[in-house]
Amino acid sequence: MPDPKGAAVVIIGGGVTGLSAGWWLARSGVDVLILEKGIVGWEASGRNGGGATHVYSPFGLEEQRLWPQMD
Repeated sequence: MPDPKGAAVVIIGGGVTGLSAGWWLARSGVDVLILEKGIVGWEASGRNGGGATHVYSPFGLEEQRLWPQMD
């Protein structure tokens, strides 16, 4: 396991939020270490059905508008 004492920021969890925070910090020049106990993106991020949806995006609204016209 990498030594967390060498990183400026240690993020616990390699889900969507942890990876996003780590990526933005690293992109800004911060030395980041992300620790994940299992498979990256697999726990809550990989199985949470309520986290991300397109329904409220412009594409989702257009889909709802066109749905009655589809055969």
